[in-house]
Amino acid sequence: MPTLNKKVLISVICCVMHASTVSATFAQSDSFYSGKSIRLVVGYAPGGGYDSYIRTFARHFATHVTGRPDVIVMNMPGAATLRAVQYLESGVPKDGTIVTIFNPGLITQSLTGPEKVKIRLTDFRWIGTMSRDVRVCYVWNPRIKETSLDALRNIERIVFGETGTGSAAYVEQRILGDIFGLRVHQVLGYSGSGEKRIAIERGELDGDCGAWTSIPADWLREKKLTPVIRFSRDLAPGMDSTIPFALDLVSDDVQRSVLSLLGAANDFGRPFIVSKDVPPDRVEVLRTAFLDTLKSAAFLADADKQNLSIIGPMRGDDAEKALQEIYGASTEVIARAKEISGD
Repeated sequence: MPTLNKKVLISVICCVMHASTVSATFAQSDSFYSGKSIRLVVGYAPGGGYDSYIRTFARHFATHVTGRPDVIVMNMPGAATLRAVQYLESGVPKDGTIVTIFNPGLITQSLTGPEKVKIRLTDFRWIGTMSRDVRVCYVWNPRIKETSLDALRNIERIVFGETGTGSAAYVEQRILGDIFGLRVHQVLGYSGSGEKRIAIERGELDGDCGAWTSIPADWLREKKLTPVIRFSRDLAPGMDSTIPFALDLVSDDVQRSVLSLLGAANDFGRPFIVSKDVPPDRVEVLRTAFLDTLKSAAFLADADKQNLSIIGPMRGDDAEKALQEIYGASTEVIARAKEISGD
């Protein structure tokens, strides 16, 4: 039997040890969730849009997580979902069994209002984002016949309504005025989108800004409104591709950066995060299962029955890269964004 020289023997031993380590790592990932439960902590009360998305997701998630754990949805409203994020740092297990889903508007607010939102979303591991939020601003056809931003600049006063400062619609309406030169007059104090819709139909308001999927189907079907700008590069199903995308309309670098920062939440719709201390192999298991769930025929059929749109989901590592760019915004851009958002 031929003998191995010392260097070859050491090399063989190292390879065997490395293979054993890799096998052990994958075995740990494969077996960890067996017999355990994953809690999906939603930063909203039961019954709302976020809750519907997450409960639909939860019904299918366990099928794609190696080990087939139980999946439990836990509602934790408070402080515009900030409470649910802070829960990850409150002494709960940091082993990958607790996942938080929050309002991505906290990303922008953590930069423009750090005295209110005292967290950095880069301090967590991202599992993924479920669906990008395609938002538009539109005008009500029975009152306003102009169909472009250029034409709307000639109108003396365009009236929009909102619940209060800081909301996505409030910021988008401010963008129409501050960046695109429309003479927007904002009326605050509406209780919500339902009351605003009634006000639009009564002629009190000239239009609104909001999620495309939240616009009443009969308004779209009967062409009662004209979308004049969108804040997402993605298109929702049935959406006219000629609606101009905000970033395509500006060339100034600072303005583009401001728009990107203020619209950041749209690209991070329904984000899933875990503690930064969760072992990397478990983060990878969760990320893979997350995307596999969103691509599965069973989940998509379930979502379709409930009219839940899934547009451009993002894997966690891609989300983390995009987040680093947002947190790299200059002080000038953050100050301008703060001025527009009212934080």
